[in-house]
Amino acid sequence: MENKLVCDCTYKDIMSDEQRKHHLKSYELNALDDENLFELQLSYMKCSIKQKYVPKVNDNLGLKANLEGMDLLSSAKTNSDYWGAIRKFLIAGNEGNINALNNLGWMHLNGYGFPRNIDFAKAWFKIASFYDNSMAMNNLGWIYLKGLEDGKAKYDQAIYWFLKSSELGNVQAMNNIGWMYMTGTGVSTNYLVSLEWFKRAAYLGYPVAENNIGYLYLNGWGVVKDYKKAKIWFDKAADKSNEEAENNLGWMYLKGLGVEKDLEKAKSWFLKSAKKNNNLAQFNIGWVYLNEEPKNYNDARFWLLKSAEQGYDEAQYYLGLIYDEGLGVPQDYQLAVSWYTKSAKQGNSSAQNNLGWLYSHGLGVKKNYEKAKYWYQKSAYNGNPIAQSSLGWIYLKGLGLAKNYEMSMFWYLRSAVSGNAFAQLRVGDLYYHGLGVMENKKLAKEWYIKASNQGNLEAKEKLETFPNK
Repeated sequence: MENKLVCDCTYKDIMSDEQRKHHLKSYELNALDDENLFELQLSYMKCSIKQKYVPKVNDNLGLKANLEGMDLLSSAKTNSDYWGAIRKFLIAGNEGNINALNNLGWMHLNGYGFPRNIDFAKAWFKIASFYDNSMAMNNLGWIYLKGLEDGKAKYDQAIYWFLKSSELGNVQAMNNIGWMYMTGTGVSTNYLVSLEWFKRAAYLGYPVAENNIGYLYLNGWGVVKDYKKAKIWFDKAADKSNEEAENNLGWMYLKGLGVEKDLEKAKSWFLKSAKKNNNLAQFNIGWVYLNEEPKNYNDARFWLLKSAEQGYDEAQYYLGLIYDEGLGVPQDYQLAVSWYTKSAKQGNSSAQNNLGWLYSHGLGVKKNYEKAKYWYQKSAYNGNPIAQSSLGWIYLKGLGLAKNYEMSMFWYLRSAVSGNAFAQLRVGDLYYHGLGVMENKKLAKEWYIKASNQGNLEAKEKLETFPNK
């Protein structure tokens, strides 16, 4: 059972008159240093763990100081600005404003003014939670959900605090419970339970939950797939400027899901979301500009860069492709290698394959078959048939290693089964000559036919001269 923390005294109760005057003067001069601020908070928290005392409440003074702290926080640019917000929140908390205690936890959770300190964040959230602050309860749930203490998620504690928060009407907590059931995070996936929690929050006007309901209908998770209902919920959330819903509406218009395909409407929705820094929308609008006719390479590169800088691997891959192929820019293999590498390290199989190609041909980097094999193999194990075929070629020709026909057949066959015509041709060759497998002209012919049917000219020529016996 979670230990409850009770505020037993204010920091004034543990300071001498001289200390109080010093701190109050420091507040006025905005001069209290970070070490003293830590000591002050530690003292406040230590006395807050004791029992039986309900803090005095001065609504006017506490509310005023908390609002002043929020103003300072929203406009803060330096650590000194953040410390000013912390001072205001401490004053507000001392006057009984519980929201200020939650705000102190939030600052430590995000590392505003100090290095991130989860212990401090938890302590402030727990003190505020005892006084039924639903946001603090939700924030505690978030810490446990993400394993921010020690890298280990504690899902039972996350659910516990989300439930307590939701009982007080907190829509974020309701949505978080719905998300856990939708994604199967810490609980068994249950779309119906997820839908019920999203609806609770949505009926209170929470746009994130409205968007999530739309997403369930869009994918047919726990409900009959219904694009019209999906759009209704996306519209509700988008009316409240929810960036995820705006992006989803763009996707529906791009693909014609429950609406007539409309590229201009798709672009309009993507742009609304992208301008709010939604990295998926930034990628989507960049992709549209890259593929529409006439192509708009400048705008494509602008938005793909925005998304790529936020770490989205698909955007990084397409930026690499732009420089690799010189799409609207001078061809620059070094930049291509740079962006492919960022994407490849995140597991993007297309980037891994293309990086292997650049290493195998010495484009933008020194030719290195060992590194080419490394990236081809990464991509091949991720199911990329082109990389599988390229890996087969490396083993067939012995590029940077000894020839190995068995491994060549292994990778060519995996690619061929996926429908890669070039790999089908090579599988036919290996069967025809008995390399890595027993010679089998019948199987060789079958694979040549598969490749020929896909338009492979070399396979077609081999069939024309194929022996009858």
